[in-house]
Amino acid sequence: MKKKISADWTKKTFVEYGDIVFDFLTAPKSIYQNTPQQVEFIHSLLKNHFPKAKRILDVPCGDGRISLGLLTKGYAVTGVDISPGYIKKANSEVKGNNKAQFLIGDMRELRFDREFDAVVNWFGSFGYFDDETNEKVLQRFINALAKNGALIIDLTNRDYIVQRMGGFYEWEPEVVLKKGKRKLFGKYGFDPFTNRIEAEIEIEGAKEKIYYTMRYYGLHELVGLLEKNRMRVLEAFGDYSGGKYSLFSPRMIIVACK
Repeated sequence: MKKKISADWTKKTFVEYGDIVFDFLTAPKSIYQNTPQQVEFIHSLLKNHFPKAKRILDVPCGDGRISLGLLTKGYAVTGVDISPGYIKKANSEVKGNNKAQFLIGDMRELRFDREFDAVVNWFGSFGYFDDETNEKVLQRFINALAKNGALIIDLTNRDYIVQRMGGFYEWEPEVVLKKGKRKLFGKYGFDPFTNRIEAEIEIEGAKEKIYYTMRYYGLHELVGLLEKNRMRVLEAFGDYSGGKYSLFSPRMIIVACK
């Protein structure tokens, strides 16, 4: 698959096809089953390193699964996502709760200025764009942080992917969509020349395909990028249980301080 994907692909994929992409990405049931564990892990990181943290920005927040969990821990949470559908779903869960708000927004255009004690970027949601734009997104996160604020980033471990993906292969989960049962056919693979995973999703019976791309960072790359932008890296973990990061870890979770 060598299709050139538009630089602005996130708007088409997550806004126009948000519900379909959501079904595709969350097809493995473990994603939601593990949410309490993930929330507890984030909470423990904040308690251990940033005990005074109260205001959290979750970006992109999706349908709010992490934000809602953090809300139960007593934090005031703001979630931002480009998908109106995801934000509508998240807001429906917090009616009347003045400690939570969910806003439609593009992470490239965040305008927060030192308003949060922590920014959480969770579940492989950094690296959607080219390297220059990704760094600008990171700077938006940092600008949103108050002095000594926390930045917690959870990504798929690039080295783990390199070991597992020898080329392109197909994945065909069957999911239930709002208008009945249809199949989504996904084809994706990792390009070692660009450090990007590229994917296309084909909807059964539809002419148009949905595209997705993600830049995967090595630990040294992301640490270097954070330090370049005056962040201090505190720890790196390899899973949601707090296991030490290694080349064989499925996740790359970094905790940094402004």
